[in-house]
Amino acid sequence: MTENRNDVSFQFMIGIGLYLCLLLTAAIYWPGLGSPFTLDDIPNLIGLSQFDQVDTAVRIKQFVLSGGSGPTGRPLSLLSFMINDTNWPTLPWGFKYTNLMIHLLNGVLIFILSLKLCEIVNCRNRKKYWIALATCSIWLVHPLNVSTTLYVIQRMTQLSALFTLIGILGYLQGRQYMTTRPVFSVYYMTFAVVFSGLLAILSKENGVLLILYIAVLELTLFRQNGQKSSRLLFYWHTGFILFPIVLITGYFAFKMPGYISSYADREFTMSQRLLTETKILGEYITHILLPRLGAFGIFHDDYPISSNLFTPNDTFIYVLVTISALMASIIFRKKHPVISFAIIWFFAGHILESTFIPLELYFEHRNYLPMVGIIWAVTYYAFNTVSKIKPYIYTGLSLVILLLAAITYNSTWLWGHPVISGPTWASEHPGSIRAQQFASAAFTVLGDNDKAREHIVIALQYHPHDSSLLLQLIQLDCHNGSLNEKLLLDILPELTTAKYQHGAITTMMMLGKMAKSKTCQTLTPAKTREILTALIKNPAFQSKTSLHALYYWIGQLYAADRMLFPAIENLDIAHNYMGVIDIPLQQAVWLSSAGLYDDALRYVDKAEQIDNRIKNPFLRHTRRKHITNLRKQIQQLKRIYLKNKKSGK
Repeated sequence: MTENRNDVSFQFMIGIGLYLCLLLTAAIYWPGLGSPFTLDDIPNLIGLSQFDQVDTAVRIKQFVLSGGSGPTGRPLSLLSFMINDTNWPTLPWGFKYTNLMIHLLNGVLIFILSLKLCEIVNCRNRKKYWIALATCSIWLVHPLNVSTTLYVIQRMTQLSALFTLIGILGYLQGRQYMTTRPVFSVYYMTFAVVFSGLLAILSKENGVLLILYIAVLELTLFRQNGQKSSRLLFYWHTGFILFPIVLITGYFAFKMPGYISSYADREFTMSQRLLTETKILGEYITHILLPRLGAFGIFHDDYPISSNLFTPNDTFIYVLVTISALMASIIFRKKHPVISFAIIWFFAGHILESTFIPLELYFEHRNYLPMVGIIWAVTYYAFNTVSKIKPYIYTGLSLVILLLAAITYNSTWLWGHPVISGPTWASEHPGSIRAQQFASAAFTVLGDNDKAREHIVIALQYHPHDSSLLLQLIQLDCHNGSLNEKLLLDILPELTTAKYQHGAITTMMMLGKMAKSKTCQTLTPAKTREILTALIKNPAFQSKTSLHALYYWIGQLYAADRMLFPAIENLDIAHNYMGVIDIPLQQAVWLSSAGLYDDALRYVDKAEQIDNRIKNPFLRHTRRKHITNLRKQIQQLKRIYLKNKKSGK
């Protein structure tokens, strides 16, 4: 009786510790919740204000199914952003608060997962609670997770991790019944993995790694001391782990030619990416185990590329260490299951985003779930050390948690003060285009146009042929009223050969809006059309998406000069590259305004045909009401025109 009471008291104490850790995490993240939207936030969330503002159900459907990220579009993540719909676009605080709550929930799930992992390796006394609490606490306050939690769009990573953790926990729970209730166990594991895996994938494609994480558990922790699985479990693993892995491998093999061709838009080849990633993975591990001030942030686009195995000199060492670590962890997984688990779990978590797919090289959010294995292994060994130093473990880990919290607080405070963080990150990463652009934006908000321009000029010194920087220089000079003809004449030839950057399209749209609204005297619609035409001539801007946007804005700028037929013609070209339904609707409005009602109705019919051909059944006919109303309005105007014409008015 006394022993049970002591166990309850101990578990209550652990619960209080977990609660205090959650409070500590919330407190250290609080200063960063007011930080602005950044990088991919606006392009991914702009649909919150662009779609149907009258019919809420239609707007939700349009936004959730409008995603262009990855094969799935990540609809579940987009749906979650509707929680903060009323905060868009002026209040990022609400979005980041939701991210923080998801981070705390994931911390609780990692606490439970750590308990389960301890039980697998026969660590079943009170020690397992201390290991779980330490693992959860270190992960929650670790500075490497700041750019996942405060970068709004990385809610996709958080939600994918959330459902992956639920799937792993469901699998482990179901697996416990295999010896006593095998049929129930199979149903339990199947439902947990399939349902959670689907939700994880609909949040972000990394959700497919759920089966790989389970495979890592089976190959390491469940194989200690020669443990063998039952025949039924073997069949389940074959059907729900091995077979999906083979299918996914086949899918990537099928997509490989496309990936290889996509490297044409990158500064590196596939082999250079693979070499560079070995160094980056080593740096990730260093930052997990030995974090330091100033090492964390979202700007790493200046990371040096390994051009071959010996350039830079340390590339060969990182490749050798990476291969050796993986081979050793596989060979000795039965003898040293915990350390093998940590290593293989980490690399398994990076197998999509840090290998052959032509993504950018370095992002801290890629460690959100992969780092869990390393942290758990460190705390496991810390609590299983020789008895002489055991009394110091609690004090040591407490100090580690407080130190991590201090580093994280410094980072979140910087996030919350962009006027300070902008120049700080720009000085730490002078060759980073994004860091310099972020600093420039911070000074623009302050009204310090000279400082804002200075950071773009610094970036151009490192990247003189970057299209986004050249366009941003025009935008800044327009903004402060100092744009001159000479700058435009100097930049126009550069744009025909400048390097492609996705940000160039966004800046080009901003310039188009400025020219259309005539807020910049020097940047007339005609001059802006010259800029767009220069980009069309650029071989780097020949993708369908780029050409669609460029011709669309040329058409808009002809319309701004009341030149109807060139406007219609360029929108026709834009529509040929991407059959967006809004284009014929826009053309119908223009033609109707010019009294060309029959032509306008033909474009309305064209829009209706597009609406009927939409493959996604959830999006089909969502514009039908708009199309019908526009047709009625044009027909009414036509009747009035014919009536007036007949009466001689």
